[in-house]
Amino acid sequence: MPNKQPAVDADRTGSYELVRSRLEDTIGAGDIAIPMLPEVAAQVVAAAGDPETSARDMAQIIYADPALAAHVMRVVTSAAYRPAQPIQSLHHAISWLGMGEVCELAFTAAVKSRLLNVPRQRARAERLWATAVGSAAWGRAIADVSGRGGEASYLAGLMHEIGTPVCLQACVDIAGKLQLTLSEPALDALVAEYKTEIGGRVARAWQLPAAVTAVIDDWSAWADAGLYKDQCAVTFLAHQLAEHTLASSEPLAMALADDPVVGHLRLQPPALAGIVGQAAQIRAVVDNFRN
Repeated sequence: MPNKQPAVDADRTGSYELVRSRLEDTIGAGDIAIPMLPEVAAQVVAAAGDPETSARDMAQIIYADPALAAHVMRVVTSAAYRPAQPIQSLHHAISWLGMGEVCELAFTAAVKSRLLNVPRQRARAERLWATAVGSAAWGRAIADVSGRGGEASYLAGLMHEIGTPVCLQACVDIAGKLQLTLSEPALDALVAEYKTEIGGRVARAWQLPAAVTAVIDDWSAWADAGLYKDQCAVTFLAHQLAEHTLASSEPLAMALADDPVVGHLRLQPPALAGIVGQAAQIRAVVDNFRN
């Protein structure tokens, strides 16, 4: 079911209601255009979940896409990761960073074009992408310190708003076919209402882990989440940190310590300060994936 319908201003009811009605019909008919998960990204996810996968196996999957391999190597050897010695190969990178982290970087690079594919909303899509990468990096940092959120914290952060670019594209396409112009507030309202449902459809089509699908559904209401409450809480906090990191170069106010999500994750002030202290490094990670 869609989220509760936001209030709609009188000056945007006409186009809004027409596009909303067509969007409802499109979703109901199962005709939302779900972007295809790149083959190499699907292979990375499958291999990462297979305990028999070796570092050599994973390196071969990534090397099969030369552009992807070059991107991953550029990120791994960047200042953001501060390698203690030169990284000569993907196999070396996996040995140093670990299979999980290299898989995350490869998946991120592989899906970038899918999350940015909103041609008439490019600036908005780029902001969404930066927030997604920042949420992924913060999610991993929070999980490492708190011991909560599990191994899927990075992927959950990256994918938690996947419904937004897909919903954006659907709304823009529908408005174009109807020869209508949607105001920015009207577009925001439609995305807010339908992004979660559409995001769940993307997650199922891409066969993402159950924890990631649950986060897409419930991260913004983490306190009421069920089995994956910790994962949702980690992503909620990661999203806040990502938005702050992108909006300001100032340190995040420690007033965050009073946020209920921090209490749920049992992050004491020194632990929270340690997480927040990674802002410069995480900003560098985001910049690496913007290029």
